[in-house]
Amino acid sequence: MNTAIHMNTAAAITRLEIEARGTLASQMVLPFAEKEYIDNRRASHILGVGRSTVQRMAEIGLLSWIDYGKPSWKRINYRSLVEYCNHLRREHNIPDRRLPLSAPYLRYPDVDLLPFPLIETATAQEAMRALGFEKLDHIVGRIEEGCFEAYQLVPRAPWRIWRPSLRDFINRSTHRAGSLPAFPHF
Repeated sequence: MNTAIHMNTAAAITRLEIEARGTLASQMVLPFAEKEYIDNRRASHILGVGRSTVQRMAEIGLLSWIDYGKPSWKRINYRSLVEYCNHLRREHNIPDRRLPLSAPYLRYPDVDLLPFPLIETATAQEAMRALGFEKLDHIVGRIEEGCFEAYQLVPRAPWRIWRPSLRDFINRSTHRAGSLPAFPHF
């Protein structure tokens, strides 16, 4: 019976501590609004890269973030990620095909933040095979000429090419024979 009293007392103390912590946590003002930041995992999913790449992008100043040290979760400022993706569009002359948001407090879906969705992205190696090129310089030359839409997430990163624009370039470059004259049969 003494043990039951001791356990009830311990449970009561634990409950009081939890309530006190809850009250303290609700009174504590965080330095950021939680919805303004996303975790590194979500940012890496949006950008289609590894978490270490997102961390390097933040460390060199391409993204704003909060870092409390090695064992803590990194928080990426969502607005800075959106602005960086918009910067990629401007930098590489890629038109924004997204419909305008109906209200200023709404956000685009994560898949619509990059200049074009990752699922519609071809690599430079795929483009080289499709065009029959042997050197990457030839693909880069076509990108710089504006033959199809592409961007690099960061300088010296692999090129990401928009498949529909590559397909359109291939179709524009294909010369089809018109109606051939009828040759007499010999």
